[in-house]
Amino acid sequence: MNGALSIMGCLLSDSGVFLTFELLYLILFVYAFIQKRKSAKREGEGKTSAKKGIEGTLTVTRGSESWQKLSIAFGVASLVIIQLVSISGFGKGYKVIISIADLSFLIYLVFYNAWFRNKLIGLIGKSTGMEEK
Repeated sequence: MNGALSIMGCLLSDSGVFLTFELLYLILFVYAFIQKRKSAKREGEGKTSAKKGIEGTLTVTRGSESWQKLSIAFGVASLVIIQLVSISGFGKGYKVIISIADLSFLIYLVFYNAWFRNKLIGLIGKSTGMEEK
């Protein structure tokens, strides 16, 4: 019982939560990167549809409203990330490089990764279209 409490205490500590966040963030970054590579490979083969017999390339030009929503999401996410890094007791002496890396990942995800942008716009669309009952 003491061992389980000790593990839970370690996982729920500031350092444990921070390391878990960073690990999940890194996994998201790598997964989004792989998804973009898969998409680029399919475009190179001329196959962008999962339906049999349909070939072609689909492109989307984001409107100003979508870019505004992405910019707001980037701003909120960057504030959250910087706040997590600054209040965490983990990584003393390395917080600047951790912040730079995290913000670089976020810039890539929000502005350069189409897969992540589409997921983010979908999430924003669902949250703004919710009806209160």
